[in-house]
Amino acid sequence: MFRWMPRRRYSPIGIDLGARSIKLVQFSGDRSRLVDASRVELPLLGEKPTAEEQASRLTAGLKKGLEGRAFKGRDVVLCLNDRQMFLQSVRVPKQSGPDLDRAVSQEAAGRVPFGVEDAEIRYLEAADVRQGDAVLREVVVFACQRAVLRQVLDVVEAARLCPVGVDVEPAALVRSYAAQFRRDDDRKARALLVHIGYLRTAAVIAQCDDLLFVKYIDIGGLHFDQAVARTQRSYVPAVRRELQDFDRA
Repeated sequence: MFRWMPRRRYSPIGIDLGARSIKLVQFSGDRSRLVDASRVELPLLGEKPTAEEQASRLTAGLKKGLEGRAFKGRDVVLCLNDRQMFLQSVRVPKQSGPDLDRAVSQEAAGRVPFGVEDAEIRYLEAADVRQGDAVLREVVVFACQRAVLRQVLDVVEAARLCPVGVDVEPAALVRSYAAQFRRDDDRKARALLVHIGYLRTAAVIAQCDDLLFVKYIDIGGLHFDQAVARTQRSYVPAVRRELQDFDRA
């Protein structure tokens, strides 16, 4: 999680590296004013693009998104998405401090699909849950291979930007949602946040800025486009017949 200091004139530039587009946004230091925002559509690659091709596409997209814009400075904050990290909810005995850290690490070691020695692992505490007669603590574990993280940082640095923080998509969604609250009643309410991406959708349950549940669903904007295209193709012959009948009449 990255928080900028209020005395700064401008926030770092926030960057979202999506599957089909790159989004950039920057606010004033007190977050009261939008400095600039841009979106760049990424060109399609082949079925199995190389890492070099993917990196080149992202770097070019970042440069294009900055070109001719009013962004200030070169500091940026990145957001890791579901393709770049492993996410898993686990339940551990109720503890705190180093004991909780150790319990989460031990539980994560048997679930992360790559070596934990080559990964950056973080977690967020979600809620207490009852399992049988015991009350456990549910936590959401985020893990990213260091090689993947290094690739993302290399892309940003190749665009002559300076990464000063790395976030994860679900946590960023929750903070954006909670930033609007002004009343205590709003902070106590729970809400379902749905973020529809190009390939997958993030479903997040939050209470104020506390993340309680997160799950990625394998449905996104691409699937909606394909469904609309199939529907349109089925209607075309019928419309043509109607037009032919109209002409004959």
